[in-house]
Amino acid sequence: MLMRKVPLPLLILFFFYNPLLAQKTAEYYFNKGIENNKEKNYSEAINNFTKVLKLDSNYINAYNNRAIAYKNKNEFQLAIKDYKKALKLNAKFVKANYNLAIVYEKTNEKIEAINQYSKTIELDSLFTKAYINRANLYVEFNLLQKAANDYKKALLLEKKNKNIILSAHLNLGHLYHKQSKFNLALSQYNKAIQTDGLFTKAYFNRAITYKAINKSKLAILDYSKVISLDLNYIMAYYNRANLYDELKQYPLAIIDYNMVIKLNKEFAQAYNNRAMAKNRLRIPFCRDLKLACKKGSALGCKNHDLFCQ
Repeated sequence: MLMRKVPLPLLILFFFYNPLLAQKTAEYYFNKGIENNKEKNYSEAINNFTKVLKLDSNYINAYNNRAIAYKNKNEFQLAIKDYKKALKLNAKFVKANYNLAIVYEKTNEKIEAINQYSKTIELDSLFTKAYINRANLYVEFNLLQKAANDYKKALLLEKKNKNIILSAHLNLGHLYHKQSKFNLALSQYNKAIQTDGLFTKAYFNRAITYKAINKSKLAILDYSKVISLDLNYIMAYYNRANLYDELKQYPLAIIDYNMVIKLNKEFAQAYNNRAMAKNRLRIPFCRDLKLACKKGSALGCKNHDLFCQ
């Protein structure tokens, strides 16, 4: 008896789009992109965020984070494009508004940057970094009262982030110094130092303000503090040397000018100033003036012609 062959059923494969699976895949690539950004592997981050957006073109955080990667690669126009896409999806996305402002600063579009910082503050009135950055731009436009208001607002709001507090005190102090409000400037530098006794910039700026009100000895103490905290802080040596020179403490001035030149052999004015200090001590000095002139100091050339011909 012949056996009939029973035909096997055809295996039919159905391919279908599963939105949940796609979302999981998008999240996978998104998390990889975040890790790439943390590792400063920005090209790979861009690749992964691009994969996310191919799977989900409305994945707003992928635009924001790809823009961060573009910014860190100095591809600013591509960063701006991505931030704008993110904001098109959600105009109230605070981080995208803030990050776009930062990129506008990078591209020297400062009015646009101010506008973006203002939008950030409208959306989040506690965003202290936005106040600080907007204030810095106001200073550039000489809108000093607006800048002062923003620094004060940041100080009023910020209670935890020491870097923001220090930045606000330092910049507000600099603003007051610029307005010749020296006591107010000193007050801000003092508060910065009270917040962080190792904050070299506050000591340095306070020294400049002390010099402006003819308190040279206090300025020297602050420059000395800066140097004790940072042995390579060249301008602290240079400014202290100039003060020693003004006080006719020429040997100490020469020691500091020596250090300036050791740290930067091309610092032309240090050669000129050291020469003048040597001259007052009747030490040979023309070689220094020749070097000052050679390295670009017009005053060094003038003094060489005056004293060494």
